[in-house]
Amino acid sequence: MLKEIGFNVNLDGDLKEWGALPYQVSTENNKDISAAFNIGYDEQYLYIGAQVTDDDIQVDTAMAAWQQDYIAFIVNADPFAKSVMDRGAGWFKESVFETISPAYNGLPANAFYEDRMPTGARWECKAMKGGYVLEAAIPLEHLKEEQGGTLDQLLQIKVRWII
Repeated sequence: MLKEIGFNVNLDGDLKEWGALPYQVSTENNKDISAAFNIGYDEQYLYIGAQVTDDDIQVDTAMAAWQQDYIAFIVNADPFAKSVMDRGAGWFKESVFETISPAYNGLPANAFYEDRMPTGARWECKAMKGGYVLEAAIPLEHLKEEQGGTLDQLLQIKVRWII
């Protein structure tokens, strides 16, 4: 269940204010790659905080973000009756969908769908020792508009990481 965030989020790529990240995703070898994340909201934004543990970061700004290490998230605020029927090509056309490779070794972070982010959305993604982190803020006003002016219905949220 989506909860109020309960703290001030500083979008700086440092997850210290997030504390323990409650949602975990891992491979068979947790030392090689795993991810932890949390999602919450305040009066203005939906926030995503994620940390990927990866012992071999691969980043190249000459390639698309999805061709290298990245964190992706999809937030769909369409009314549930509509969103469950969206399948096939273009299923994500009304979603907030972003794929971001971390800033690494002097290279800037690389966002693949940045032009599709709603006005006022912000993010920071950067490498750190042993992996990389993402902090993102999506305006609640945008999500409310997708649901017809309220935010009473289920949000579909997917967070994905790639090695």
